[in-house]
Amino acid sequence: MNFIEVVAESVAGIDVHQKQITVSVLVGLANAKPKKVSERFETVTCRLKECGEWLKTRHVEQVLMESTGQYWRPVWQILEPFGFKMILCNPRIVKNIPGKKTDQKDSEWLSELARYGLVSASFVPPKSIQALRESTRLRKKITQSMTATKNEVHNILQRSNIKLTTYASDIFSGSGLKLLNLLINGEVITLHTIAHCRHGRMKASVEQLFAALDGVLTRNDRRLLELNMELLADYRRILTELNAQIDEQVMEFDDLFHRLQDIPGISQRIAQIIIAEIGSDVSPFPDAHHLASWAGLCPGKL
Repeated sequence: MNFIEVVAESVAGIDVHQKQITVSVLVGLANAKPKKVSERFETVTCRLKECGEWLKTRHVEQVLMESTGQYWRPVWQILEPFGFKMILCNPRIVKNIPGKKTDQKDSEWLSELARYGLVSASFVPPKSIQALRESTRLRKKITQSMTATKNEVHNILQRSNIKLTTYASDIFSGSGLKLLNLLINGEVITLHTIAHCRHGRMKASVEQLFAALDGVLTRNDRRLLELNMELLADYRRILTELNAQIDEQVMEFDDLFHRLQDIPGISQRIAQIIIAEIGSDVSPFPDAHHLASWAGLCPGKL
């Protein structure tokens, strides 16, 4: 690599794993062969702080690591306050660079890439954006879990030959929920009890609903219905708390949040997701293509 211009004279490459990191340091003037030294550190906080001090004593200015799952995040968070220029790179990009990476340790290869500036830094959002993103992504997971739980309730009713969904478009609120609770509570279902639960706007007659509820619901399935409904209630409670937290987190970007909603089709929730996934500053992205790639809107294969 001697024919390539040196861009940093004091660098470190970190190969990150769950239990430990391997750190390789290259220090030397641009016109001289750099001195190489390597060390391993456990990923517990105290050892990572020791790594930071170890790098400082070697006058390291720039640190390069790959974005390996979530393992890089605590390493980044602990080393960043030491004042290093932190660079995160995409493992795919590193693998595509020709060289002797298969013949030497990954950390040594990363330190050489840093010394010669052969990789571009990936965008690392500010901590406030990272926090908002974690909250909105958890909300998405909870919403998906709620859908799966509702589908399980539908499956139980279908295998029990209970055709409530034929006449009630929503069995998780209003009259549909009241009728579902009759089944869960094991009440004796009569025309009178159905009439008491039936809302006047329901198109189905009391007799039709009575026939729809006449299935074979086992004791086990009744208990499963009850547990799934309890699970849904817990999801709703958590979702309410999480939405309040997201509303508080997005207040920092209040102006952008409201301006995004001026765009047709952008609701409050979509605006929150846009800020969480892209951030409040698009300057790190050279053009719209890079922004679309970051947002995951580019197909992996054509």
